[in-house]
Amino acid sequence: MKHINLFITVLFIFGIANAKTESAAERVIRLQAVKAAAQAYHTQQQLNMMTTRGVRTLVEVNCPTDPTTPSCVDAVCSHLSSYYCDDQSELTEIAGKCKGNANGGCINAVCSHLSSYYCDDKSEMDDVANTCKGNISGSCINAVCSRLSSYYCDDKSEVDDIAKTCKG
Repeated sequence: MKHINLFITVLFIFGIANAKTESAAERVIRLQAVKAAAQAYHTQQQLNMMTTRGVRTLVEVNCPTDPTTPSCVDAVCSHLSSYYCDDQSELTEIAGKCKGNANGGCINAVCSHLSSYYCDDKSEMDDVANTCKGNISGSCINAVCSRLSSYYCDDKSEVDDIAKTCKG
């Protein structure tokens, strides 16, 4: 019993020692970097809209009919165990959580930057679907994370901040 208590204490201390902490000043600096990277992405998207034919609409640029991009429901179910998506009532519930998501691009982008344990439970995926509302795809999230240190894109709250900043 003594060894178990010692083992738990060591694990607890080790977990606290390795926990990622962020001061208020560090958070402000990180959020400024996120905002700058998202602004650069959106500026590039605006420039990409100009072609020799003239200016294309935002829908043409951001909502291409790409058959490889899964629906939001398909993206959510791809991250969950099959028993979460094997009943019509479960799929209807997931579809309700997906309202406001154009497709599954944002879902897949968010989950690709997080450890798998952030996207393997229904309540977590409900949260990810909510985070993604208003994001047309995952391209802004991926672009921002590619411009920042991976340290700024590996925590749920960080990716949430990026998704909020990327909302178009």
